[in-house]
Amino acid sequence: MALGCYGISALANSPSSDDFSSLQCYASNEKNYTYNYDLETLLKKTQLRQKEHYVFSLEEIPKNALIIDVTSSDDFVAGTLKLPVHSLKLKKYLRNQNIILLGNGKNYASIEKELNSIRAFLSSSVKIFYGGVNLWRFQRGEPVRLTINEILPAEFVTESKSGKWIYIENKKDLEFTLNMLKHIDTFDRFAIIDDELFIPSHKISPKASSAIFRLKGGKKTLKDYMAEQGIIIAAKKQKELHDQCSQTL
Repeated sequence: MALGCYGISALANSPSSDDFSSLQCYASNEKNYTYNYDLETLLKKTQLRQKEHYVFSLEEIPKNALIIDVTSSDDFVAGTLKLPVHSLKLKKYLRNQNIILLGNGKNYASIEKELNSIRAFLSSSVKIFYGGVNLWRFQRGEPVRLTINEILPAEFVTESKSGKWIYIENKKDLEFTLNMLKHIDTFDRFAIIDDELFIPSHKISPKASSAIFRLKGGKKTLKDYMAEQGIIIAAKKQKELHDQCSQTL
């Protein structure tokens, strides 16, 4: 596709420099424009999650623990406080507590990011319940239907920095995964990337609910998202280089 690129100096002063086509123009000047923002590199850089930050069942939770729902949902979870995770360190009434953070079961990275500051500011014991609100309710014996969560490409990329992801691309992969779930590592997670694949509700176990996700739009949408992110990063770096050169002239 012809993008009408007029050169870096012209683009830097262009009123449309924030448009995505202009960013592509910038990025085209850099051969390795993804800056490692590609799927293969991302999955190779995975770090292990730390199990000591988590609890996996109600039996592990102290009886005096304070359960805090940090999801953005309007749904009310009985017996919990509802607070944004980034605000917790400012709540003095939470000092010296045993705190369990209850998320949506897929976006752990944003909660993990806040753990150390919450602990430091509150002098409290803070852990994350692994599995999210739906599994929490199930373990409490509430009438709830276990489901397979949908995960967006942006969420997948963020979560890929910790914990291993494995693709489910066909029925054979799906059957093998369902049979092997009890033997997999706690933090291994699976992304269904074929929109035609579905798990019958009677086969969705608690383990499946916390470990298997449906990637919205499949692998193509994920690759498109990552290519776009790579272009934006490359364009930013190219503009920074241009600005540096301009300042030395």
